[in-house]
Amino acid sequence: MKKQYYLKISLLLMAFATLMLVAACEEEQEETDESQEEIEVNEAPDCVVFEPLAGAEFAEGDTITIIISVNDPDDNLSRVDIHVDDSMISSINESPFRTEWMTAGESLGSHGIHVVAVDEEGLQASDSIDINLKKGIEWGNGVTDIDGNTYQTVIIGEQEWMAENLKTITYNDGEPIELAVSDSAWSNNTTGAYCWYDNNEYLYADTYGPLYNGHAVITGNLCPDGWHVPSDDEWKTLEMELGMSQADADTSFADRGINEGSKLAGFANLWGYSNTISKDSEFGTSGFNGLPGKFRHGGGTFFNPLCGYYLSSTTNGVDDVWMRALYSISTRISRYSLTKRRGVSVRCVKD
Repeated sequence: MKKQYYLKISLLLMAFATLMLVAACEEEQEETDESQEEIEVNEAPDCVVFEPLAGAEFAEGDTITIIISVNDPDDNLSRVDIHVDDSMISSINESPFRTEWMTAGESLGSHGIHVVAVDEEGLQASDSIDINLKKGIEWGNGVTDIDGNTYQTVIIGEQEWMAENLKTITYNDGEPIELAVSDSAWSNNTTGAYCWYDNNEYLYADTYGPLYNGHAVITGNLCPDGWHVPSDDEWKTLEMELGMSQADADTSFADRGINEGSKLAGFANLWGYSNTISKDSEFGTSGFNGLPGKFRHGGGTFFNPLCGYYLSSTTNGVDDVWMRALYSISTRISRYSLTKRRGVSVRCVKD
């Protein structure tokens, strides 16, 4: 009997101990769950500047679209603040997180874009990038020649240039410019003449304009009133405005500068598929839009490389005149003194 009694007591004690152990484990689990719930209450959001890319370059006056990618695991985002340099330009509290930054009037050089995502409990995340603002194209008011052709103009430094090749076939005093078709008519002209490349007005007139000889330039009547064919020094001023040194500007009969030719050129599709001039990162940035208008030799034959020659009004001796040349195979620009009988393109500059 005593053994049975002690056995019952032992079983009861074991059952009680088991219950106590289970209760303690459940209490510990509840405390652990509560602790985990407290830890997982809130997480900070994430944010990344999606556009623009870090290091991107823009022209002064561009409107830059800023897009922010935001993720908040707790879905309790309060707002996204967008700063440029030291100024907040926008605060957005719902998707899409994007804004526009107008760069007109901003200083050139590096600018920082800084974004901050804030949730309802004050936790934050941020991201920053830098972009570069460079000088943009400043367009002029345009000009119309005596034949009614209108031209877009561009302001580069202190000069205003035609951004298209001259197309007139009439001097600004109303006199017609002689059209020289045959080789002999071209080579014998000493008073001023024009032609269409390959004598094909239909194919070349609208895009490239005529080819003029140096005799037409030195009449002083080729450009619209208030405009003139640039001198050799005015070409140098343009080239140095685009980064060329004085020493390079004074050099002749060779490629000069670094990439001033690419800056002056335009319309990449016209320079041929395997060209060098349009591959430069600053191709076309001046707004000058130089073209491969080709040229006509002094003897009358046409030459068809992918190049653009431009006359100046400055003579060199009795027979020659200074010119500029852009080539598809180079980013630079050449300066030549060539016969006045050569037929090339013309750009005008404002008085």
